[in-house]
Amino acid sequence: MLRLVFLSTILGVCTAQPYTSLTQDQVTAARAKIRELIVTTNSTDGTFKPFIAASVRLAFHDCVGRCDGCINFNNADNAGLQMVVQALNNLHGSDFRQIMSRADFWALAGIVAATIASENRMCRRRPPPGRPPPPNCQVATFPADFKWGRQDCNPTSSQTNASRVFPNGHGDLKHDKEYFSTMFGFTTREAVAIIGAHTLGAASRQQSGWNGRWVGRRDALDNQFYQLLSDISLNWTHPNVARPRDEARYQWNARAPGEQNNRGFMLNTDMALFRNISPNAVGESSCTFLTCGDSETASIVREYAQNNTLWFIEFAAVFQKMISNGYTAAELKDPTPVPAQSLPSSSSTQSMSRTAPPGTRMSPPDGMRSSPPTRMSPPDDMSPSPPITYTSLTHAQVAVARQDIRQLILSRNSTDDTFKPLIASSVRLVFHDCVGKCDGCINFNNSDNAGLQMVVRDLDRLYRRGNYTQVMSRADFWALAGTVAAVIASENRMCRMRRPGPPGMGEPQNDTRPMQPPGMGGPQNGTQQTPPGTNRTGPPNDCQLQTIPLEFMWGRKDCNPSSSRTNASREFPNGHGDLKHVTQYFMSEFGFTTRETVALLGAHTLGAARRGNSGWNGRWVPRRDSLDNEFYLLLSNTNLIWTHPNVAPQNREPRYQWSARQGNQTNQRGFMLNSDMSLFRNITPNDVGQSSCTYYTCGDSETASIVRQFARNNTQWFIEFAAIFQKMLSNGYADGELKYPTEFPTEESSTDAPQTTAKDITGRACSYVHSVTTPLISVLSLVLLYFV
Repeated sequence: MLRLVFLSTILGVCTAQPYTSLTQDQVTAARAKIRELIVTTNSTDGTFKPFIAASVRLAFHDCVGRCDGCINFNNADNAGLQMVVQALNNLHGSDFRQIMSRADFWALAGIVAATIASENRMCRRRPPPGRPPPPNCQVATFPADFKWGRQDCNPTSSQTNASRVFPNGHGDLKHDKEYFSTMFGFTTREAVAIIGAHTLGAASRQQSGWNGRWVGRRDALDNQFYQLLSDISLNWTHPNVARPRDEARYQWNARAPGEQNNRGFMLNTDMALFRNISPNAVGESSCTFLTCGDSETASIVREYAQNNTLWFIEFAAVFQKMISNGYTAAELKDPTPVPAQSLPSSSSTQSMSRTAPPGTRMSPPDGMRSSPPTRMSPPDDMSPSPPITYTSLTHAQVAVARQDIRQLILSRNSTDDTFKPLIASSVRLVFHDCVGKCDGCINFNNSDNAGLQMVVRDLDRLYRRGNYTQVMSRADFWALAGTVAAVIASENRMCRMRRPGPPGMGEPQNDTRPMQPPGMGGPQNGTQQTPPGTNRTGPPNDCQLQTIPLEFMWGRKDCNPSSSRTNASREFPNGHGDLKHVTQYFMSEFGFTTRETVALLGAHTLGAARRGNSGWNGRWVPRRDSLDNEFYLLLSNTNLIWTHPNVAPQNREPRYQWSARQGNQTNQRGFMLNSDMSLFRNITPNDVGQSSCTYYTCGDSETASIVRQFARNNTQWFIEFAAIFQKMLSNGYADGELKYPTEFPTEESSTDAPQTTAKDITGRACSYVHSVTTPLISVLSLVLLYFV
């Protein structure tokens, strides 16, 4: 018996660390289990999910000093975290201890909780009939990447006696800035952004001495915190809420005129972000809310109060930085895809089989061929099937589909191995599918659709062989593929490349000038100066956001359930057109405003044109699978040499385009269609597309200022593009027709339709882990038994 106890103890310690790999399937399984835990745990009165705020708070408390999966419950600042620690530790120990560290698991739980909270946010509520949606409510889910590699302070226990200092709720702005700068390396703006997490949860007199909710709804992640903090119409008081004989606890309570209950409350450390308070030693302010005056960060608070999207993406970036505290960029790694052949065969993995092994080469699907294909032969196994009514779709099913689509896209290489062609073609496909209405059908007799044959074939094969025909419509599957492709492209974007130097050091927070692609010069004078007081070795300022913030909604209907081909006639933009044509087209087809049209055309950062397909020729920008503002940087770069040649072969219809070259270089730097150039220059092409003025003589178009904004600020374009891309994917459907995935299948779910559940995902990941760890444990057992 002692021998067995000794063996199990040693194995428990040895298999806990180190961790040498983590796959995306394993992370997906963990996400699903954590999500299930959080959404099924209710408060005693059933009004909210307490583990949402607690998981986010735990991630912060664990990462003070270093994220290490350990908490000191002798420290009163950690009061209230016991239940979430116990629940997460039980789940980690039973299912994920052999896969990732406890610190990684807690960090992932923080991301999952923030994601759920962002789905709950109040501004997502639909407006009354006939009224427009509230502004700045487009971004839906939390755009934070998960990286692994954190180490536990103790592999066998989350208890520690280590002393860590937390922010003092009595403090002023100087305390806020110094604390977050010292502990996390945050700038002042980052500190203001991270404190917005107080939108979640509440303070309890029994735990901290303070009492109340910061905002009305405690499990929704949005900018309510800043809206309340900057609301001067409320009656703000500054009482001491401590119980008799306890230390003083001064806080700021807000009530609407005539109301008896508080709208919310703020600590001194919160109020200091907006008002220039100077509390004494026990936390009492010498001035009132109305007499203190603005603090130096009040303008940032107002920015966030007015723009939920702005705060949301900046909060996501600083949250990502927080859960990386104590580790270099090289120490934390992205999960890796699991090749299909490495997973043990089973009923679940067979039903989710991939279409091709990684490394398969193909011609680019945007038509890099010598002649345009005409009709596409029917994909194999495309036999007619009866229409299916889809009544339910779960987060777990969407997660599995995302993973399979991601692997398909990443497994396809161009013939020269320089890019992933399914990235651009998947994004192009959803645009072409959604002209008129997103319905999962393409007319290949229309030459405008040339080059989409291969991506349609590959996605349709995955859709059928992966058994997704029983889960969602083809139109939904294509929409999801476009979303996944945009996410991958955003991960590839050029501005994400780090400059040499210590990770996270010297980020130029106020530098909004564009980061130029290599060889494209800099600002208009050809130089790019470093703002005073910044360290040039840090990452570019505009590159914090990791992935495009897109949500997925389902409910689209296929024009034909048995085939993706149609003879329906649809009109596409005319590349010869001017600004009037472009804006009228997108207004008519999608209801886009002029600014939204300019934002969407930035998708030309992806892919290329091929003479064999469209007649035009070249890449819009040098890198064709990276989603960033390079399109606008090139379009507005007056340092380049712009020409306006006809690139069509002899005896063919003219194809005038705008070609850009750098200095004396002979290679084309990029190109633009007339419909692109019209966003920046006031061109008036004739019937065959030839402009009467040059790039330098045409003058600015009415949208040139928008182009310059997007060129200067990648983040601004990024979030606006995400919102309009989302709107495009909903084209043809009224409010209420498209729905968000649910946690679990609804009662209306078809009983004969196979359900891809969280259990399936877990099984796929755990079977792989089991196949790897079982032989190792067996060998260790024999060795230990021999020596014991």
